[in-house]
Amino acid sequence: MSLRFRDGFGVMVISSHLPSGTQQKHAKLRNQAYHDIKRNVLRRLGKEEGVRDATKAHDIVFWMGDLNYRVRGSRAAVHRALQLQIPEVLLANEQLLHEQRARRAFVNFQEAPLTFAPSY
Repeated sequence: MSLRFRDGFGVMVISSHLPSGTQQKHAKLRNQAYHDIKRNVLRRLGKEEGVRDATKAHDIVFWMGDLNYRVRGSRAAVHRALQLQIPEVLLANEQLLHEQRARRAFVNFQEAPLTFAPSY
């Protein structure tokens, strides 16, 4: 969804459900789905705005949905960090942040602060 205000200020909202799965190969599938959306949907919409990627034609872009990125590590290690209430360990192993830092997906996006424990 794209909103354009009278002064030209643009807001885009993207909702997606990326592939699930707990193994590292599933993170690659999530990254691929992200790139497929950018290539197939946002590029097409961008042509209407005169840009290569529709997100570039907006001042604010919200990308939300079930992105399905996980906390990297064994189930036992993640469960132990939850029991001991060590959020730093969980955040250090969050797949989405790892993929962003490696510039494989969601580059230039910022995740809102996490205020809840992993649900899966």
